[in-house]
Amino acid sequence: MMTTLADFLNSDEEEDRVSLQDLKNLALRSLLLNPYLRQLMVDLDQADDKAKLMRAWTQEPLFVEFAACC
Repeated sequence: MMTTLADFLNSDEEEDRVSLQDLKNLALRSLLLNPYLRQLMVDLDQADDKAKLMRAWTQEPLFVEFAACC
C-alpha cells in the first residue's frame, strides 16, 4: 500500500517533522535576507507610482518568488 502525502501529514509521528507553515516562514525569512530584494522593497515603499513598479517587477524572478511565498 502506498502512503499518500495526506497520510504522512496526518500520521502521529510529528516529533521529527517541521510544519509546512514553518517551512514557508523559513523560505520567506531567507528571501528577506537578500539585500537586492530588500532594496526592491525600499524602492517600492518610496515610489510615487507603486502600481507601475509592481507591474514591472512581475518580470523579476526574485520578486515573483517573494510574492509566491507571501
